[in-house]
Amino acid sequence: MYTIGTILRNRYYLGRVTFKDVEHRGRHEPLVSQELFDRVQDVLRQSNGGIRKRVYDHPLKGVLWCGRCQTRFYLDTVTNGRGIKYTYFVCSGRADKTCRSERVPVAMMEAEVQAHYSRLRTFDLSWPWSAPA
Repeated sequence: MYTIGTILRNRYYLGRVTFKDVEHRGRHEPLVSQELFDRVQDVLRQSNGGIRKRVYDHPLKGVLWCGRCQTRFYLDTVTNGRGIKYTYFVCSGRADKTCRSERVPVAMMEAEVQAHYSRLRTFDLSWPWSAPA
């Protein structure tokens, strides 16, 4: 599978082909000029090649959903006047004013997820299957 960055770096569009690690002039007409290709390469270098940088990283990021509006929670960091940072899980529905869920401190959300998983019961999956009593 090709990514946009791979496609934009492909010298085939300049009328070039690579065979056994050696670049040759292709039989096809170039699809873009050298000038345009070089400009695109400059933009890719300046923008880190289109690779998205994760602003916030957390194991629960992307897996939590709001119970009210069924939209995903995202991470948000707020800095107070003294420079102390606080990170919250925030319902995506708050952005478009469709949900009134409060932001939840990360530590509180982690505790809730841990409590949820501690209440789950497992049962024996050996044959014949049996449900918990």
